Amino acid sequence: MSDITPEKVAHLKDLLGSVGPLPWFLSDCEGDMQIWRESALTHVTRGEDGDIEGYRTPGSYKRNDLVASWDLDTWDEGEDEDDDERRRMAELIVEAVNALPHLIAIAEAAQAEQERAQ
Repeated sequence: MSDITPEKVAHLKDLLGSVGPLPWFLSDCEGDMQIWRESALTHVTRGEDGDIEGYRTPGSYKRNDLVASWDLDTWDEGEDEDDDERRRMAELIVEAVNALPHLIAIAEAAQAEQERAQ
């Protein structure tokens, strides 16, 4: 694994800045798994914790509002190992991308602290 160098952090920051607004949202409905920009969803309802509990995907949308899409063989988790793994990979992608601004800030703060200590 490569070190988290200042150059790597800058590269991640540039990549993140080039893909448009966050957060992303994972939709998994009846074997149709999609990653959307949360801002593209309509009729969004949230629970007390702020998590999306209800939504509709848009009938029409801007370029790249739909980040990725997969057609799975199964509708529900636990029916097929390969589909379950795809669901976990998609969840990891969304969680990692959404966490990246915070992680970049932590890395930059740690790097700044290291520079001050030298």
